[in-house]
Amino acid sequence: MSISAFLKSRISFRPLVESDPLTWPKWKKTTVLIVIAASAMLPGFSSTIYLPSVPNIRKDLNTTEILVTLTLSLFILFMGLAPVIWAALSDTFKFRRWIYLISLTIFTVASALSIFVNDISLLIVLRCLQSIGSSAAASVGGGSISDMFAREERGRSMGLLMGGATIGPLLGPIIGGFVTDALSWRATFAIAAGLGALMILLQFFLAPETYRDIHKWGPVETAFGDSEKINSEQSVKVEDTEDEQLSAITTVKRRSLFDGIRLLAFRFVLIPALCGSISFAIMFTFETLMSTMYENVYGITASQVGLTFLGGGGLSFISSMISGRVSDYSARKTYQRRVLKNSENSLLLQESTPEDRINFYSLFIGFALIPFGSLLFGWSLYAKLSIALPIIGFALTCFGMVDLGITSSTYLVDSLSPSGQASAAASSVTLFRMVFAAILSVIATPWNQSLGIHWLGTVLAFLSFIASFGL
Repeated sequence: MSISAFLKSRISFRPLVESDPLTWPKWKKTTVLIVIAASAMLPGFSSTIYLPSVPNIRKDLNTTEILVTLTLSLFILFMGLAPVIWAALSDTFKFRRWIYLISLTIFTVASALSIFVNDISLLIVLRCLQSIGSSAAASVGGGSISDMFAREERGRSMGLLMGGATIGPLLGPIIGGFVTDALSWRATFAIAAGLGALMILLQFFLAPETYRDIHKWGPVETAFGDSEKINSEQSVKVEDTEDEQLSAITTVKRRSLFDGIRLLAFRFVLIPALCGSISFAIMFTFETLMSTMYENVYGITASQVGLTFLGGGGLSFISSMISGRVSDYSARKTYQRRVLKNSENSLLLQESTPEDRINFYSLFIGFALIPFGSLLFGWSLYAKLSIALPIIGFALTCFGMVDLGITSSTYLVDSLSPSGQASAAASSVTLFRMVFAAILSVIATPWNQSLGIHWLGTVLAFLSFIASFGL
C-alpha cells in the first residue's frame, strides 16, 4: 500500500473493512488490541495520578475535602455514562476507530486545560470532560474484541484489555506522588495530556477499523464446533415475554443511544453487571480514602502514598493475566463435559453457551477474597496497625475486582456479540460499575468521618458477599 493510500484509509471517516477481522493475522489483531489496551489505561491513570496530591489541591485551591472528592466521584460517574453514548454511536454508525480518536482528543484537550485552573468548579467541569474522553475503550473495546476474536479467545483478549486498564492505576499514583513532591499537582495534568497525545498517534497509525458486519461476514464459527447465536431461552432462562423484548432490542436495525441502559432490564445482563460493579465500587471507595487516611494515620508524604498503590496495581495486573485464561479454560472444559454427558440427547444441550465460563474460581473470589480484603483494610487502619496490612487488604480487593470484572464482561460480550451489541453490553457493565463507585465514594467520606473506617470496611465486605450470590 502506498503512503497516500495508507493516509487516505486513516483519514476516511468510514473506511472499508476489506477482509473479515476474524481472519486477520495474529500479529495484526494483537497490535490493534495492544493499542486499545493502552488507551484503556487512561481512565485509571488520570483518575489516580493526582490522588497523592489531593491534600495539596485542597490547600492550593482553598477548597473543601468534599469538593475535591467530587472531582474524583464525578470523574467515575461520567466514566459510566459516557461509554453508553460511545457504544451506541459505534453500533449505530458501524465504526470503532473514530470513536477512539474523537474521545482521545477530548481527553487530551481537557487534560491540557486543567493545568491552568485556579478554581475548583472549573476543575470539576474539566475532570468530567477528561472522564468522557478517556472512557471509550471501556465499552467500544469490548466490541473490537468481538470483531476480531472468536468466543474461545475472548477471555484472554479481555484479560489483556483489562491488563491495560489495571496498569493505569498502578502507574498513576506512583508517578503522581513523585511529580507532586518534585514539581506540582498541575504537572500531573501535563503528563496526562502528553499521554493522550501519544495514544492519538498510536491509534491513528497502528489501528485500522475493526467493525465486523455480521450481515456481510456471517456468524462467528467457534472452536466448539458451532456458531454463535443470540442468547436464547435455553441459555439465559428468561420468560417468553422477556425473550421477545430482548429480540426486539437486539434485532432492530436502528440503534438507540439508550440500548446499553435498556439491556439492564434483562436478568442475564443485570446480575453480572451488578456483581462486577459492587466489587469495583468497593475498590474505588478505598482508593479515594487512601491518601487522606495514610497521611493522617501514618504521616507519610505524597510520593510515599503513591508507592502504597503498588500492591493493588500489581495484583490487579496479575489477576488480569490469570483470570482471562481461567475463564477460557472453564468455558472449554464445561462444554466438553456437557457433550460427553449428553451425547445421546438433543444437539441443543451440546451447543456452547456463555454460561460455560462462570466458574468456581470466580465464585471463590466473590465469596471470600473481596470481603476479607475489605475487612483487613478497614480494621487495620482503625487499629493503626502496620501499614503493610491495609496495603495487603486493598491489594486482595483489587485482585478480586479484576477477576469478577473479566468474567462478567466476557460473559456479556459472548451473550450479545451475535446481535452486534457487544459494545452496548460492555457499556451497560461500565455504567453500573461507575454509578455504584461514584455513589459509594461520595458517601464514604462523611461515613468514614462519622462511623469510622472499620465499620465502612465491614459494610462493604457484607455487600460484596451478598452480591456474589448473583453468580
